Amino acid sequence: MNPNRYAIPRRWRRLGLVIPRVENGDKTSVAGDPCIVWDEDLPGWRMVLFFEPPGHAQAVCRTPEDVGPDRWEFLGPLAFENPGDLVGKGTHKPFIVMEAHRPNRAAYVDGRYWLLLVNYYQGRKLVQRAWAEKLAGPWRLEAGALIEPGPPGAFDERHVDAVTGYYFPEREAFLYFYMGYPEAPQPWPSSPYGSAQG
Repeated sequence: MNPNRYAIPRRWRRLGLVIPRVENGDKTSVAGDPCIVWDEDLPGWRMVLFFEPPGHAQAVCRTPEDVGPDRWEFLGPLAFENPGDLVGKGTHKPFIVMEAHRPNRAAYVDGRYWLLLVNYYQGRKLVQRAWAEKLAGPWRLEAGALIEPGPPGAFDERHVDAVTGYYFPEREAFLYFYMGYPEAPQPWPSSPYGSAQG
């Protein structure tokens, strides 16, 4: 068998809830889109996730071989050194940039870890980046947007959303992948207003 291949299980067994949503009456709450990386400082696993409100959170698992329910310690929102530099009113869907050839290992480039965030600004979504010397933070926001919505007619004219990022050492480059949403119908028949990959 090819060592680079793996088999996806045909059946899955639900083990239970890992991180619950906020109980806030009739208001919408979200807990999802986890990004999990190994944190040498724990040592253990660190998760950043879309957690609404406020839109972001983190949790840790200090039992590396047992990551199921009741093993994650919820730590609350991410800490930012300079929250005044946040583009827009809020941020959500955090993703820690990973090494391209080592799944679930955070990329450590130029003495820093890197975090991607999706922000709302003037009715549209964009991507902002932050960095920290430790995965626990605090994270320092870079000024301005990293990826803005595209020009008129582009597949990402309305929103840039659900970003992931990887560092490729052989290219000495970060590559970012995201969903783009258009304002105008696009030339694909199945869902002309739907998302596309950028």
